[in-house]
Amino acid sequence: MPRLPALALALAAIGIALALSPESLRSALEYDRNALAADECWRAWSGHVVHFSARHAGVDLAAAFVLAAGIEMRCGHRLLAAMLLCAPPLLSLALYLGAPELVVYRGASGLCAVFAMALGLVLWKESRAMRTPLIALTGLFALKTLCEATGVAANVSGLDHVVRVVWQAHAFGAVLGIGAFVLWSRHIDCASFRLSAKPDRFKKIVMRRCRHAC
Repeated sequence: MPRLPALALALAAIGIALALSPESLRSALEYDRNALAADECWRAWSGHVVHFSARHAGVDLAAAFVLAAGIEMRCGHRLLAAMLLCAPPLLSLALYLGAPELVVYRGASGLCAVFAMALGLVLWKESRAMRTPLIALTGLFALKTLCEATGVAANVSGLDHVVRVVWQAHAFGAVLGIGAFVLWSRHIDCASFRLSAKPDRFKKIVMRRCRHAC
C-alpha cells in the first residue's frame, strides 16, 4: 500500500491555515526586503507559504501539493524535506540579490517551480513516453515566464489584479529544481554503485535504505 504524502499534506495544511489567519500575522510572515535586512530571518522561509488572497492561496497550494506529493511518492520524503528546508531561503536570497526592486513577496509559486522542474527531470529520466509532453510543458513555462519578464503579459495566471506575478521567483525556482535533481540523481547513482559491491545477503537491506535515501 503506497504511503500517504505526509509532507506534501503538511505543506498544504500550513498554507491553508495561514490563508485563514489574520492579515497582521501574514504581514509578519511575508518576504519583506527591509525586514530581512533587519534580521527577521524567518521571513526567508515563511514568505513562501503566505498569500495575498484566498484565490492566490488556492492556486498556489493546489499546484504545490500535487507537485510535492509527486516528489515525495516517487523520490522519498527525505528529498522533499531537504527541498522544503533549503529551497525557500535560497529563493529568498536569489530575490534579495537578483530583484532589488521587489520589496514584498508572498506565494508558493517559486516553490512550485522548484518542485515542477525537479519532478519533470525525474519523469524524464524514468520514462521515454513522458519526454514529449515534458518538452511541451517546459516550452509553455518558458514562454509564460518570458511574457511576464518582458511585460507582454503582466499576469497570465488568472490571479487577482492585486497580485503581481514575480517572474524572477519562477526562473530562480526552476534553476533550484535542476540543482535538486542533479544532487538527488548523483546520490542515487552512488547508492546504486555501493549496492553493486555488496554481497547478495546485504542487497535487500541496502535497497530498502536506497528507496528512502531521499
